[in-house]
Amino acid sequence: MSGTPLKELKPQWADKYDALEIPPDVKKMNIPSVIKPPIVELKQLPSHLKYMFLESSQQLLVIISTDLTSQQETCLLSLLKRYKKAIAWQMADIKGIGPTVCMHRILLEENAKNSVECQRRPNPIMK
Repeated sequence: MSGTPLKELKPQWADKYDALEIPPDVKKMNIPSVIKPPIVELKQLPSHLKYMFLESSQQLLVIISTDLTSQQETCLLSLLKRYKKAIAWQMADIKGIGPTVCMHRILLEENAKNSVECQRRPNPIMK
């Protein structure tokens, strides 16, 4: 095994995966959130949490505890504002990870047909 080149150890689908192109909509996502904040949908939170924004124009959303005092809230928000580049609101904010790593693709052989199988009942003992 010590004399085996690394190329031979790669799975046969690896060359196809490396050759995949990044779709145009994923390329647009590579703008960091600090420059272009994402549009968020506010949903109902549990009573012990609340929404706060790091920007005045309701951008860069964070969720904090309602148990904090106003002084603790102010300190926490100022700390988060200072280090907002370290927070990842979307995939483009994580440095060093390409979008192709995070994308899910199912690579099929040539002329393969996809199929959908029905859900099976679990073993009664495993229930």
